[in-house]
Amino acid sequence: MRNYDDPVILRNITPVSGRILWARHLAQRIEEPMEIFKKHPSVFQGAAGRRVIHMYNRVSQVLLEYEILYHSAWLKTIAVVDEGLTDLLFRPDVTQCYNSSVFELFLNVYHLLGMHFVKCLF
Repeated sequence: MRNYDDPVILRNITPVSGRILWARHLAQRIEEPMEIFKKHPSVFQGAAGRRVIHMYNRVSQVLLEYEILYHSAWLKTIAVVDEGLTDLLFRPDVTQCYNSSVFELFLNVYHLLGMHFVKCLF
């Protein structure tokens, strides 16, 4: 969780969808060993096993809250960007081709749709 404040984001992915993807990837990485351990319940007996379960639950909860935090913040920005949707994307002036906030919104929706996160938005 050392990259919690500034996670490593893949190229060509917006910051919001990159952070959500980062959180989901970490959650998947800690889920795989737990599935193996579930096949051997004797591993969880004793104080060390309870400590592992407690730590797993805490990290999973933090990652889920992180994902929800960024998704809800993204939903709030949609209301702000909605005003920008009334502007023209392409202007007659060649120096200003698009509204950057609208363009970033389209990229966010594209990446979040790819992660099956935004299904019923439209």
